[in-house]
Amino acid sequence: MYVLEVDSKNVKALYRRAQAYIQLVDLDLAEQDIKKALEIDPDSRDVKLESKTLKDKVREYNKKDA
Repeated sequence: MYVLEVDSKNVKALYRRAQAYIQLVDLDLAEQDIKKALEIDPDSRDVKLESKTLKDKVREYNKKDA
């Protein structure tokens, strides 16, 4: 993402990239972006909700592997 090349602390871009990673089931990269976004803006409602979505996906993915 070009935005993150210019501004690596852009919460909206990190959030959107995390959403894309979740859709691609690249959960490790999604987690990295969400953690970074929450470090920058710990009060972001959207990022907090996406963090919950990620946790649900991880749980679902782990259940399939079990």
